[in-house]
Amino acid sequence: MTQVETIMQALTIRGADGVCGTEFLDVHIPRYAARILELRDAGNTIVTVPCREHNWHTTHQIRYVLIPKGQLFA
Repeated sequence: MTQVETIMQALTIRGADGVCGTEFLDVHIPRYAARILELRDAGNTIVTVPCREHNWHTTHQIRYVLIPKGQLFA
């Protein structure tokens, strides 16, 4: 499976919970932001939200959330 496919699968499985960027680092995808940009360029709506695991992180992190096609978001 390619890195783009791995990221898309993770985003799809996690749904509204999203995936923290550090989780992509844990599975050895250091350029996850570039792969997410590729997914966005392919027509996927992926939004960023603050990671709610802020007590665990030593730096500010964000989560990526895939918005299903046809669904509106605020």
